[in-house]
Amino acid sequence: MFDKPHACQFCGRYVLEVEGWAESLQPYHRILAPWDGDTTYFHGSYHLSCVRAFELRDQFRTELLNWVCRDDHLLTVRGDDGRLHDTVRTGLGFTEQISALSAGDIFESPRFNRWVFAETAGPIHFLSIDQVQTLCGGLPLRGDNGERRTFLPNSPGDSIPQWSLVELFDFLEVQDLYQNLLDSHAPEYRFRKGAAKGSGYVVGYSLSAARPIPEEVTDFFRDYLRRYTPKQLADARTTDDR
Repeated sequence: MFDKPHACQFCGRYVLEVEGWAESLQPYHRILAPWDGDTTYFHGSYHLSCVRAFELRDQFRTELLNWVCRDDHLLTVRGDDGRLHDTVRTGLGFTEQISALSAGDIFESPRFNRWVFAETAGPIHFLSIDQVQTLCGGLPLRGDNGERRTFLPNSPGDSIPQWSLVELFDFLEVQDLYQNLLDSHAPEYRFRKGAAKGSGYVVGYSLSAARPIPEEVTDFFRDYLRRYTPKQLADARTTDDR
């Protein structure tokens, strides 16, 4: 694994972030990394396909769910001094498992109209009620298309504003990792701005594609939403007051 800002923590190759396909985790989430003897916490960029191919993906999935499916809780970790230290980790609170499917498990927030679909193969996907309704309506659920920034280690030249997404992937030597996205999930890419930085180049871009949510998950929610009562803000306040 390479400790580079935009290198995949599993394969070491470049990660161009796009929701549902290539994402990142920040250090402050404190995701434990028991499979890695060199570090306590997992953070950084990764391709979701690399998670699925990771030999110890079950451990990765378990540690993600230990963060996602719990409220705030105490962690005991060994510090650089060799001693055990207690630290509080902020959990995301998706504490209610509502389904176990062959494709994965679905967890619900008791406070908000939000869910997490945790693939059996490792990656997780956050879903709001609007997104679930989009799926149930038979429409493709597209990822966030807001502007992102990424650093290219080598200068791409003056023609990058005119590049297609395929040309950008080819420059980064990662087209094979995104081929499924290109072939079947209708990516929409836009170059927004860019500037040289040292020997490299900073790119502002937007990129979205249909998220790879299995039909089994959609079928579950079609049935579930028929008997689901949306939570109100007062429900969240009541939970906080307990």
